[in-house]
Amino acid sequence: MKPLAELSARLPKGAAVIDVGCGNFQRIYRNLARRRDDISMAGLERFEDESIYGPAPIYGPCIGPRFKRHACDIERDRFPFADESFDGAFLSHVIEHIVEKQHALAEIRRTLKTGGLLYVETPGPSSLNLHWPGWLPHGPLATMNYYDDKTHVGVPFSASGLREALEAAGFTVVSEAPVREYGLLGTPIYIAMIGAGVLPVFSAQSREFLYGAGMRNLVGWAISALAKK
Repeated sequence: MKPLAELSARLPKGAAVIDVGCGNFQRIYRNLARRRDDISMAGLERFEDESIYGPAPIYGPCIGPRFKRHACDIERDRFPFADESFDGAFLSHVIEHIVEKQHALAEIRRTLKTGGLLYVETPGPSSLNLHWPGWLPHGPLATMNYYDDKTHVGVPFSASGLREALEAAGFTVVSEAPVREYGLLGTPIYIAMIGAGVLPVFSAQSREFLYGAGMRNLVGWAISALAKK
């Protein structure tokens, strides 16, 4: 089972989840919350109404009591929660943006219940082999190579490097895998998406999405791990 699917399956009914670097909650909604309408999310961002990319109004489906965003500098501050407050933690495409990674991981561990689960997703070394074609439309956030995003720090984690970082923070890795929406069996779909993205018959936004998503899935652009406290 993929780490993200395993997280969803293993969280207890009525679970409380901390979304570290939550942005507008869109990522956790699409990947977890829409599948589990019984869980609640507490999000952390440096500013309560803004992410590292600028203003971040709450994503439409996440407006309501299930989602609460808190201001916190996750690299330096103590998280504003008591010990063992959460059943799960979501750290998706965040760890590559922070320098003090071990501080953030230590705070996540502190606020997780014993046996609680942490899901981590981040661009892997495969991203270093990719470059967005200059002739293909793309917006400022349509990154392909790890270094396209100037807010990334250091070098991308390898699978073994991510495992070592999690173990050094006191976690036990339960599962790990490249991130592919439909696994390797989806390869024909990924190739078709890339091909469709090349065609000028679609809108610029559609081409950006199709090509980017197809290529990222094809190469396993991101890596993921599920770890237990």
